[in-house]
Amino acid sequence: MEIPSRIDWGDIDENDLDTEWAFKQFFGKSFDEAESLFQDHALYYQEDLQSMPFIPFNFYAPALAKYIISERAKGDSDGASSFLHLIVLLLKTRRDIISRETEQLLVDASDSIDKDQKFYDADVDIYGHFSYLTSEIKRLCRT
Repeated sequence: MEIPSRIDWGDIDENDLDTEWAFKQFFGKSFDEAESLFQDHALYYQEDLQSMPFIPFNFYAPALAKYIISERAKGDSDGASSFLHLIVLLLKTRRDIISRETEQLLVDASDSIDKDQKFYDADVDIYGHFSYLTSEIKRLCRT
């Protein structure tokens, strides 16, 4: 898949500050460059995904998933937890931007995160059980 073009981003309403910001952060970035952003600060940059249109989302969301299940994400409790929360939110509110292929990739990444909550140093007392979020993701994918 090619880097999303300006046309792929569509018309961005000047009053839609979230989409405008996502465009500013990601426009023209390669998959590897996006993955590096997520590695630098997954919690910060993944918020932009929820404001993207279909094509950019399906290009950049897999970069987040690739990072979050990599060895480089060890100890990234905020990144892992917010990834799971983001997927739940998107499935509830913006399902239309998620392709079937990307949805499966996100579910697989969620399963991977769920299998080793300790890898992310995500204390259950702070982050809750990742398995609850993963179950919610799977339930939402069936609906």
